[in-house]
Amino acid sequence: LVEGTLAAVVAASSGASLADVRAEAMGALIAKATQLGEEATAPASNAVAKAAADAQSVSWVVRNPNGLHVRPAAKLVEALAPFAADLLLEKNGQCVNPRSLNQLAILQIRKGDTIRLLASGEQAGEALDAFMQLAQQHFGELVTSTSEGEFTGVMVPRGAISAPLLQWLPALPVFLPQTINVEQVAKERQRLQQALAQTVADLQQLALQAEQQISAEAAAIFNAHAMLIDDEELHQAMNARIERQLVCAESALQDELMAMVEDYLALDDEYLRVRELDIRDILNRILGHLTGLPPVSLSVSGEIILLANELLPSQMIGLNHRQVKGICLSKGHIMSHSAILAKELDIPMLVGAVGCLEASRNGQNAILDTAIGALKLQ
Repeated sequence: LVEGTLAAVVAASSGASLADVRAEAMGALIAKATQLGEEATAPASNAVAKAAADAQSVSWVVRNPNGLHVRPAAKLVEALAPFAADLLLEKNGQCVNPRSLNQLAILQIRKGDTIRLLASGEQAGEALDAFMQLAQQHFGELVTSTSEGEFTGVMVPRGAISAPLLQWLPALPVFLPQTINVEQVAKERQRLQQALAQTVADLQQLALQAEQQISAEAAAIFNAHAMLIDDEELHQAMNARIERQLVCAESALQDELMAMVEDYLALDDEYLRVRELDIRDILNRILGHLTGLPPVSLSVSGEIILLANELLPSQMIGLNHRQVKGICLSKGHIMSHSAILAKELDIPMLVGAVGCLEASRNGQNAILDTAIGALKLQ
């Protein structure tokens, strides 16, 4: 209901006909229907009909290897935010609000896709210029092409790593769901806004630490997290849950962000699908502020191989390859931001090692064989 209403509002505000407003609203059901295994047909419409009559547009073929994933998409949201213009981003006839990181993710923009920005209003020209300037910079990413002087071969794998194991099972924030009365709605909204503000401050600090320890690209992950939860539509949706369902801030937050997790998991693009881990990372941090149990960083003494169920992106910051010689996860994914950060930190990571936690113990010596991707207990 909320997504359909938002889609209709965007179409209506751009001057679309009643038929196209209805088509846009019903189109918001497609992702949900697909997730439920139901057949869904996209409503017939075209991007021009959805835009204002005087809309101007520019197009771009995306060359980013992983498409417009969270970091380049965040750059686009940031670039378009200042302009007084009505904007729509279109791909294959489907339009979204390019000022919403969440909606850009659902559009699933891949390498080779043609995207078109439609703009109308006082600063339409400036918005289009800013879009093209950013697009020509590949939305803040370095995109290279194969040259004649480039050669390929077979890399010699890194050697085996031997060290004692350290199992890390960080506590997750928990809460008791509570119903509230109408008089408590304002208080719960205030609690939620305070926790969101504290989380944004945390993420800004993580971004600063990531830039100092790793790179500007690593920092961009947490800047994108901060932008994602600073989304006005997301705030409105959580506030609406508190008021409509009369639930505490924790319940409204968890229900809304876990619905977002499900949306990511329903995507076809694997690179975007694993970004659900980022949403759960954000959720745990906000819940930590609401419950008074903020995340605790890992403290390491000596050289170890770190074992965990999975590691959230924020848990990677502060790890040192001189102490954490390797990481072994029973879950995880090679395309996750956690894996990307491990690579930048020069820490070998093994993912999908099912059963490694149950079969091992703290302090046990082990060998992480990077050649074959195996953890050998000793």
